[in-house]
Amino acid sequence: MSIHIVPIGLDSPERFMEGFKEYPPSKVIFLMGNNETEIEFEAVKIKEEVKNSIGKYVSIFERKAELFKFADAMKTFAQIITENKDEHPDELIYINISSSTKVITQAAYIAASLFSARIYYVPAETYLSTELLPLLNCDDEELKKQKVYDFISDKKYLSMGVKQAYEIPVLKMQPPNKTELDVLEAINSTDKKKYNSVKDLVKNGLQMEYTGSRRNKYSQIIKKLQINGFISTTRSGREKGIKLTNSGKVIAEISDILLSSK
Repeated sequence: MSIHIVPIGLDSPERFMEGFKEYPPSKVIFLMGNNETEIEFEAVKIKEEVKNSIGKYVSIFERKAELFKFADAMKTFAQIITENKDEHPDELIYINISSSTKVITQAAYIAASLFSARIYYVPAETYLSTELLPLLNCDDEELKKQKVYDFISDKKYLSMGVKQAYEIPVLKMQPPNKTELDVLEAINSTDKKKYNSVKDLVKNGLQMEYTGSRRNKYSQIIKKLQINGFISTTRSGREKGIKLTNSGKVIAEISDILLSSK
């Protein structure tokens, strides 16, 4: 048996059910959006259809995330995966990336890579966008109206029908080590979100004495983090300003989870 994290988008309920058939779950965690929009209300209806079809022997839970904010999505996935690994160490954790936003899909893959979860995808038979596309260049207004009416009457989703679910390989990522995470966290936690130099970072951020060996050590760490895209630096005379990139901010936000999972 397994645990499924299932972001719910506007696709046919069978696109979620197919994954449960291929990888039978003992627990399902629906991931929904935080905002009360019309789109989210439609997603809730689909979730309820899926929920009613799962069966009484599957535990069902729900979590929420900002569907268009990568950092929040990453942190939510990281928390869900690590919490369930601690609680159920012998169960596989799957993420269904068939639906929801592209931000959620990207966050799901990176979280799975960092925290050893698995990913599967359920292809659709048809997509609403491809069915509507011919209408854009159609001059027959009555035909357009009839097609739109048919879509509404048939309760169309963004995708309809399913093919067999399949697992997507997840390549294991090597996250920054503890010392590097400490640096990212120190920069992220300061009010200015930056330090004016390596010396400033070591003394005021890491609360360490700035010695020659530490100067060399942390200069190399800064260089490595910059190469990996987690920080950026600007030079003014002999001083090197240090701040996080957007990627660095995301890693800093989940640094405590990364450290606890090592």
